[in-house]
Amino acid sequence: MYDITENELVDFYTTNSTGNWSVNECVIGNEYLVSYYHRDYTFSTDKFVVKAVEGGVTLDTVTATKTEKDLTETTSGDFTYTVLNGNNIQITAYTGSATDVVIPSKIDGYTVTEIGKNAFYKNTTLKSVVFADTIVYVGSYAFNGCTALESVRFNSGLTTIGGSSTFAGCTSLTEINLPNTVTTIGRYVFDGCTGITTIDFPESVTTIGNYAFRNCTNLSSITYPRNWTSTTVDNYAGGNTFQGCVNLKSIVIPEGVTTIPSYAFSYSDYIENFTLPSTLKTIGSNAFYQATALKEITLPSGLTSISSYAFAYCKALKT
Repeated sequence: MYDITENELVDFYTTNSTGNWSVNECVIGNEYLVSYYHRDYTFSTDKFVVKAVEGGVTLDTVTATKTEKDLTETTSGDFTYTVLNGNNIQITAYTGSATDVVIPSKIDGYTVTEIGKNAFYKNTTLKSVVFADTIVYVGSYAFNGCTALESVRFNSGLTTIGGSSTFAGCTSLTEINLPNTVTTIGRYVFDGCTGITTIDFPESVTTIGNYAFRNCTNLSSITYPRNWTSTTVDNYAGGNTFQGCVNLKSIVIPEGVTTIPSYAFSYSDYIENFTLPSTLKTIGSNAFYQATALKEITLPSGLTSISSYAFAYCKALKT
């Protein structure tokens, strides 16, 4: 459970034998993001936002359904895979103990096109991974909690990272070199990757999901993705893309960019300055919502549209 108001993790909780859980240390009036996860279950709702009130809140029932093992799952060496269609497969698990892993392009004659959900989940011995040039998709939690992971060599041809929380908590990861084929970075994908210091977004990126780089506390510079047009927004939480990035103080949005997507920099609580291009036409709703450290911003003369709540609660904004 995460305290949105205070911008901090509260704790992790487990249900009792009847499937119920409770928490007593909430602050009245604060909003909390409640998330459900179990690697062997899917949930009717995996997260929602609730406000703490006097007397307590009873949450709606969430149904957990055990995920049945896919009957087409096959093990070959250190890899387990599922046939997707025709000749393509998804790696679903890695059972080896190597510190350096090369994802093969072929297994048993099939082409490896995806790394699936939880494939390397919490593999704490893994230090480096090289993607085959056939990979196009990496799923939720695929490398989540791989705390020793220092290096990932992505392939040209990769289009989607997440899903959700794909590399979250990979605290030893110091750099990410995204190929100019990636279009989508999902929710929470690099959340808590505290070793990353800089990100060069390729022009191919169009979508960056909620909390994608939250709490990357050593991130100090980014190259803005020129074609970023949308954020994957949870029902209540917004974009919060760079929330908690304490060393990211300034962002230059390059010439040629015409739109800042909704929620792009909401809750970016440490960014003090944005440089906007003369080509900018539209600022989406909630784009800078509660960017509390934002001190100054110069709007270009050609700007034609500022949507609702774009600069709401920017308490330090002077110009």
